[in-house]
Amino acid sequence: MTPEGKIVEHIIKTAQTYKAFVRKVNWSCRRGAPDRFVMMPCVSFWLEVKAPGKELEEHQDREIRRMKKAGNFVKVVSSIEEVDAAFMFYADISETLLNRSKT
Repeated sequence: MTPEGKIVEHIIKTAQTYKAFVRKVNWSCRRGAPDRFVMMPCVSFWLEVKAPGKELEEHQDREIRRMKKAGNFVKVVSSIEEVDAAFMFYADISETLLNRSKT
């Protein structure tokens, strides 16, 4: 399995732990879309998976900047630890928003 494949496998397992949904992304007529879309209650985010030590390609960086400018949450991950940190970060946001909606 490739280094990216191991990270993607971890994303899928981690999503199950958080009861989140993960979708592989393929945009028609567009390059640079992040690899995965993760949906949690009240918050969704994009993950671009890179092998350790690899940089974003120019078209990926450009698309991610556009998405962030439009208000999307996008993280670039290149390790298991970065995946775990992203899920913890967005799970905290999800929990906060869910608690606010109950009051």
